[in-house]
Amino acid sequence: MGDRNTSQPSAAGALLSSGQDAEINPRMMVSRNHEVLQKIWEIENSLRELCERREIEKSPGELGKISKIEKSLAALWAQQIQLVDLTKSMSEQLRSLQRSQPEMAAIPNSTVDKAVNPYPRSVNGLVDSMN
Repeated sequence: MGDRNTSQPSAAGALLSSGQDAEINPRMMVSRNHEVLQKIWEIENSLRELCERREIEKSPGELGKISKIEKSLAALWAQQIQLVDLTKSMSEQLRSLQRSQPEMAAIPNSTVDKAVNPYPRSVNGLVDSMN
């Protein structure tokens, strides 16, 4: 196709003037495809850079959202600490109430272990004497 330092149009002009009409179209198409691919690559890089810039521009807004979330988390953390403190104080109050109440007398084991006779002895004695 000629010297690489020669621009594409001048190389195409040299080919036309040399009478190589059969080779012009494929060479020009390859050259044109290369140019198109190069432009596509440049556009993709530009789009990538634009997306990165856009994300950088969005980041202050995102930082604002992060700040709000952090504030909400701090408030929730404070509430959780308050709930833990409240639970501890309630437990202490319950323990102090249990200590201050007199202990109830335990039920004797004899009434619990033995079956209760529905008939008193005096009635049993009468029933036995009647037989």
